[in-house]
Parts: sequence; C-alpha cells; structure tokens
Amino acid sequence: MSQAQFAVLVLDCAITTVGRYETTHPPQGDLLLRLAKIAEQETFKEGRSPAEQEIFNDLNGRFKELYIQDAREKLGGDMLMMPRTDAEQEHAYLVTRVNGERAMTLTIDFLLVAAVLGAKDQNDTLKEALEAAAAMRRGADSIRGNPIASKLARVFPALMASPAKNEFPTPKKSRQRSKKQ
Repeated sequence: MSQAQFAVLVLDCAITTVGRYETTHPPQGDLLLRLAKIAEQETFKEGRSPAEQEIFNDLNGRFKELYIQDAREKLGGDMLMMPRTDAEQEHAYLVTRVNGERAMTLTIDFLLVAAVLGAKDQNDTLKEALEAAAAMRRGADSIRGNPIASKLARVFPALMASPAKNEFPTPKKSRQRSKKQ
C-alpha cells in the first residue's frame, strides 16, 4: 500500500498530513492509539511471516508507548488517578515510567503482589501477598530521605504516615449499606 492509499483509505486524512507525520509533526494523542490498533491488526493478518509479525507487533508496542509518553507530558509527569466517588476508594490507576531491568523486575513483582491483594478470595496466597506488601512498605520507610519518597509523602501524607503492617484496611461497607436502607 502506498503512502497516499494509507492516508486516504486507512487514516481518512490528506496525503500531506501523513507526510507531515513522517517529517515535522509526529502523530499525537488518540491517533497514536489508532496507529497501534492498525499495527496490531496487521500483525495477525493471514500470510504474514514471523519476521513481519514481529515488525508489526513492535510498531503496535511503540505507538502505545508514544501515546503514554504524550499523555504524561501533557499531564505534567507521572499519574495516580483515583476516581472520585462517595464511597471509600477501592481502586486507582497508576501510570509511571520505569527505567532499567532491575526496576522493571521489581515493578512486576509489585504488580503481582497488588493483583493478589485485589483478589476476592482469602487464602494462603493473600497472606503471603500481605507479608510481601508489608516488607515493601518497610523498605519504603527506610528510604524516606529519597527525593521521590519525599514527593510521595507530600502527595499522600495519610498513606505514608501509616505504619507498615501485615494487614491493610478493608473498604468500609457501612456507607453503602446505609444508602440501601
């Protein structure tokens, strides 16, 4: 497919717009997600060689990464989004950049523990996750002088002030029950 065909048939834009994307004005925002989706669809197109699949899969990941970078820049840095509700906070979203293999490995470990903590069933795995979370908290407490830890302490003073324990508060249901009555 030519650049002109891609512009008109796939992106529904002018040919010169795609030219600008390639030279002076790279795509931003939701367009990056559209490009990621196109690359994802192309990855699994019938007849693709493994090498071609890898190229499109890499493009898919790269467009998504650029989207996140673009959002972080527009919002001014890392993001912790906690939806506003009348009830206790039961979930949040975190978007941050993690650099280096060691940091990525630790982040994956954290996400695994967080996934277990968010699970509904109460079993031995949950107990181990609580112990791991408490150990992470003790480690965080030991680095309070770190500039990043200090920034978090300013943003989340109540959270950072609570001691590291092997238990975490469960969301209060009393407010929800009283509304139903």
